[in-house]
Amino acid sequence: MTLGQMLRLSAAKNPDKPAVVCGEQILSYCELDEATDALAAWLLQQGLQPGDRVAIHWTNSVETVNLYFACFKSGLIAVPVNNRLKVPEIAYVLGHSKAKLCFSQPELAPLSEEVRSECPHLVAIHTRLPLLECPRDRALPEVTADQVAAVLYTSGTTARPKGVMHTHVSLTGATELMASLGIGETDVPLVVTQMVHIAALGCVLLPGIRCGCTVVLLPAFDAAEAVDLIERWRCTFLLILPAMLRFMVEEQASRLRDVSSMRLCMAGGDAVPVTLQERFQEYFGFRVREIFGMTETVPVTCIREGEIRAGSMGRPLDLIDTRVVDLSGNVVRSTSRWRVKVQLRARGIDPIRAFDYDGTPLPN
Repeated sequence: MTLGQMLRLSAAKNPDKPAVVCGEQILSYCELDEATDALAAWLLQQGLQPGDRVAIHWTNSVETVNLYFACFKSGLIAVPVNNRLKVPEIAYVLGHSKAKLCFSQPELAPLSEEVRSECPHLVAIHTRLPLLECPRDRALPEVTADQVAAVLYTSGTTARPKGVMHTHVSLTGATELMASLGIGETDVPLVVTQMVHIAALGCVLLPGIRCGCTVVLLPAFDAAEAVDLIERWRCTFLLILPAMLRFMVEEQASRLRDVSSMRLCMAGGDAVPVTLQERFQEYFGFRVREIFGMTETVPVTCIREGEIRAGSMGRPLDLIDTRVVDLSGNVVRSTSRWRVKVQLRARGIDPIRAFDYDGTPLPN
């Protein structure tokens, strides 16, 4: 199944159900399906061919969702550009990806325009989506599941950012992994991190659309607004960075809202301190599940229901193979129970320590 087909199936099942909410904008599944059909056809009418790259330099918005699915349906490759990048970094992403079109949020467009001369493949920069009607006379090209759907750039902390190519298969696989953790049709996911990253795209937006959820978007993170949205839209699911989670907990502590609808919070991207997990439970009424993943692999491990233990990232998800190695890269012989080696040097703890899954220290 392709990502475009995934949207069509959800639209056929619940055409009038809100698919995406952002501010006062509410788009039903039928409206999202038809709008992205029209935008996909328009993109091809601009001279693009399946396999060409389209840059998306936009914060969380209905426009971003439309652009993603229009690319997925037309066989084009979406290239999200982090809205926090500086001019030289934007130039690298646009140049390296050979993007032919760039959709840039009006507030961000001056940065994109500044690098235009350095990107010979870039034909045009658009600051708004065209107003279109759903095409009736032009069929979209056939898209296969093994085609590349998106190129997501890593943070580049140790070298140049790497463009990670995700196919429709790998991204739909991510949605299945998240569904295995309990995401379902009645959930209302809240997107608080930017959809230019794999966490928000592959672990929140796409699973939400696959399951037929109503996905609530926060354009830019604000702790007070995030908690307000939970109360207003009865959000049930959240995937968040620990630093953001701390702000949300403090916001809830300062002014209580009704967050009783929430039932699932996953946190990753950094260690989630046990004290933060305890404070979250105090003010939200349930426990955080720590998750680990990478741009290349989407989610890898996550705490399962009934196995929650503060300080653990959990077992590998279904269909994920893992192995434990020592500092020399040698595979550590498995024990009777799955164990994780945790490197704590960054926190000033040395050496590497090994723990059984129940937290019992194991000898190195």
